[in-house]
Amino acid sequence: MDRDEILSARLRSCADSLPELLSATFAEMKPADRILGSFLRVHKNFGGSDRRLLTESFFSILRWWGFVSKIFPETAERMRNPQIPDGEDIKPETFNFYRIILFSLAMDGITRGETADVLCEKAAFPAEKLSETGKIKDFAARAGAIIEKFKRIHPACALANMDLIPDWTGSEISFGERLDELIKWFQKRPPMWLRAQTEDIPHLLKELELSGLEVSVSDKIPNALRIATPKVNLYSLESFKKGHFEVQDIASQVIGLVCAPVPGQRWWDACAGAGGKSLELSSLMKNKGSVVSTDIREYKLEDLKIRARRAGFSNIRCSSWDGKGIRTKNHETFDGVLVDAPCSCSGTWRRNPDARWTSSCGEIAELAALQGKLLSNASKALKKDGILVYATCSIFFRENEYVINDFLANNNDFALSPFLNPLTGEECDGTIRVRPWDADCDAMFAAKFRRI
Repeated sequence: MDRDEILSARLRSCADSLPELLSATFAEMKPADRILGSFLRVHKNFGGSDRRLLTESFFSILRWWGFVSKIFPETAERMRNPQIPDGEDIKPETFNFYRIILFSLAMDGITRGETADVLCEKAAFPAEKLSETGKIKDFAARAGAIIEKFKRIHPACALANMDLIPDWTGSEISFGERLDELIKWFQKRPPMWLRAQTEDIPHLLKELELSGLEVSVSDKIPNALRIATPKVNLYSLESFKKGHFEVQDIASQVIGLVCAPVPGQRWWDACAGAGGKSLELSSLMKNKGSVVSTDIREYKLEDLKIRARRAGFSNIRCSSWDGKGIRTKNHETFDGVLVDAPCSCSGTWRRNPDARWTSSCGEIAELAALQGKLLSNASKALKKDGILVYATCSIFFRENEYVINDFLANNNDFALSPFLNPLTGEECDGTIRVRPWDADCDAMFAAKFRRI
């Protein structure tokens, strides 16, 4: 086969596979990366280039699903509600998926080269018209130009930025007049952030650069390293094996800095998960004192133990906690407690675009109730004058301000504790909301209390 035939076959395979992936995402309500991983384990015939195209297309479509649903309503409805009779294999026209792939990749700014030309041909879309939009550097202007070109072949659609988030979220998001700006940021693919766990950052930077990575150091948090487009397996690097860095978004790194633990203190990371923030606490404490890391999912703690050994952190202790209360002997024994509560993860919609379409309003109410209980139960472990930090990667009022206001109303021995914003240096009243535009990052919320 010649080059065009190979590209044509690759695109056909991608267009044929996407309906199955999208339908499974909406039906099973599982993370898209797990859906994709399961699919690729079964379809071992996909080569590296096929996998890259399918991965890029799948996540681009999910990122722009709000627009895709309006431009291609019948196809989108079939993805959400396949209603396929038993024994039949019914797929939407492949032709429509060529156009959906083309639109989504164009909106993400990744329609270049021969693949784009062949895709335009299969989608019956003028390649030269699309290439014109690639010259537009401004994100919003380029997106507008692409939409206008697609409206000529799908004239009935009227699009607005609010289409890019579910209808029910508008009243839940506490970004006020900056909501439109937040939505635009959610449409930009995020960089990868690392947290250096070595004092010799210049040496670490040199290894990362020699590996072919474009790395820059944050001008706001010296240990935060930004990688725009990861092109190598970071976990294969010698510096990773020695524990010299961990993958951690800079917004998440802010939470450890809000905690501001001191070497020699005793801290409890109550909902530690795989332990990214436990590792940060230990690092900030210079491996002195102790960090008790708990989670209801014991398999997550096994990951933390491996990561702690790799980094040489000997002051982290792991045990399970079901969130229902603490033993009397642990009452008022910790200098600091971090409750990084399970949440909607809506602040990570940039890197997990599928999550915005598989969440529901009812789940937010359930999460808020759980978050309040976890915060109340964990607070009992804090010494007088100790620090309690509540954090989520959520953009929703009910998971953030609502929870802390309710906590303060029912616990008069706690008060918000002012601190400096680690990203801006500005005084915070005891709460912080990290926005994507603060550092090209996820969105997060944190509240810092002191026991009085």
